[in-house]
Amino acid sequence: MKKISLVLAILLGGFVAAQAQYSTDPAQNLKISTKGSENIIRSTPSGNVYISTLVYEGGGSNISGAHIKLYKLDKYGKTAPGWDSNGIYVSKQHTATYSTGYGMVVLPDESVVIIHSDSRNDTAGNYFQPYVYKVSKDGDFEWGPNGSKAFTDDTKTQSQKPNVFLNNAGDVIATWNDIYRVTEDTLLVEKVNATFVRINRNGEPAYDPISAGNGLFITGTASGASDFILAYKNSADIPFTKRFDKDGNLIWASGQISNEPVFTGNAIHISSDGLDGAVIAYSGVSGSNHHAMLQRVDKDGNVTMGLNGIQVGKGYKDQNGIPVLAVDKAKKAIYVSYVDKAAGSMAQRVFTAKLDYEGNYLFGDTAFLVSGDPITAVVIPGMSVTDNGIIGLYAKDEAAGGYTSQVYAYGIDSTGNMLWGKNDSVLISSRVGSKGGFSLSDYNAGQVVLAWDIIVSPSQPASGAGLFVQNINSKGKLIAGIASVAINNIASFKTYPNPAHGNVNVEVSLTKPQNVSIDIFDTFGRKVANLAKDQMINGTKTFEWNAANMNKGVYFVTVYSGESKSVSKVIVQ
Repeated sequence: MKKISLVLAILLGGFVAAQAQYSTDPAQNLKISTKGSENIIRSTPSGNVYISTLVYEGGGSNISGAHIKLYKLDKYGKTAPGWDSNGIYVSKQHTATYSTGYGMVVLPDESVVIIHSDSRNDTAGNYFQPYVYKVSKDGDFEWGPNGSKAFTDDTKTQSQKPNVFLNNAGDVIATWNDIYRVTEDTLLVEKVNATFVRINRNGEPAYDPISAGNGLFITGTASGASDFILAYKNSADIPFTKRFDKDGNLIWASGQISNEPVFTGNAIHISSDGLDGAVIAYSGVSGSNHHAMLQRVDKDGNVTMGLNGIQVGKGYKDQNGIPVLAVDKAKKAIYVSYVDKAAGSMAQRVFTAKLDYEGNYLFGDTAFLVSGDPITAVVIPGMSVTDNGIIGLYAKDEAAGGYTSQVYAYGIDSTGNMLWGKNDSVLISSRVGSKGGFSLSDYNAGQVVLAWDIIVSPSQPASGAGLFVQNINSKGKLIAGIASVAINNIASFKTYPNPAHGNVNVEVSLTKPQNVSIDIFDTFGRKVANLAKDQMINGTKTFEWNAANMNKGVYFVTVYSGESKSVSKVIVQ
């Protein structure tokens, strides 16, 4: 992409300073585009934010022309240096509808990988295949402007709901639903495989894509040094999990994790438990009701919440919507938020439950009511773990017709107390318009960031539509700019000798007693060593890294302490 020269940046200094930034007014928010849908937002350790969105710009009769654009904002909500305020097109290849989906993940070097299924190999728009794109932190396309295909042949399939995540070695794992047709007894039958592949550093698939099983909505999380656990639902909507190594070899198959089917059309949420296992949440169905279901599998594939999992919530019986999952790995606690309503009633409420890894409730014997009075309609955009609890969000309709949905945030501490007052939620957005496409960042440097879009409606002029973002800090305040990652906890941090031939000393001094974690990454973003994990130190302590058997080159030593982070470059000769 084009870069702004130093001279031009100086000449335009006044203009840059006047750029829009995050707003403290919920009636305004920060508008970054006039178009957007199906948004994904990811924050980086340095306080920057990536926002990707689908932009519908026309196409043929079978192709809606949904293109992917990517924006990058700095810690103040301004366009990141060197980036176009109008965003950059990651893909202008056509896709069918939003149902084909796409995914995004941020790498340790703050580059981003996006996967998207498009119809470039079929002009009629009947077949869609997954391609991956890598965009550097400066906006350069490292795998070419047209991306790299994640598949290894040109079989005509419908590849839907692609996604990407990282294993603990920093490898990109791509997943998607592979829909194909076969003839059985003279009948054309549609089959669906839950498919995955590891992507090499050059963007090429490491092996032929592998089917985890016949099923849909495949998703995954890291496990062990470089393994990963996948979750999907089979053709009967029963949820399954399997663990694979980085080369696609099956380590274990836990089989079904519950007899409770996944509600038709709904996805499965999965998160690492920090112990090489995984936590899975989904909307289960029983008769005419559907409800939040929870299960955990340990590192060996054993379920820990009974053979059928846990039905979260003990009050209402007609739950609505997909449960939202957040796992506090340090405290071995699980948070689940969901929408619930009484049987035969349209009145909805938002609840949050906290459970341990065995399925025991930690907020008493039931879930915690968050939203107070009944609501006509509500959506939960997301929830993020903080230092002492969670920050969650929900959007609700304030008037008939659903055209004035408002967005609220709430905070709950680890003991179940509302952080900003009893049953008190903070208004994030009151802009008029029908809101959707919500995506929430992880909690980072004291705040979370939410992205959403507003569509044109009878009460909403076209000028009001667009893509919006807003941040909120851990005190429930809207703030004009994401706070920088603090380094106050780390008084000093040095590595020596540098360059090194054998052992490297990592000396850390803190301003106050606190836990410290130290990881070492190579230039590909792969973690090659861990020197400390949540180790309490008081004052100054020196850690030793044996680099004698490491390849020659540059490595990055990263020290974490609370919300503080510091990085040092080491050369191994």
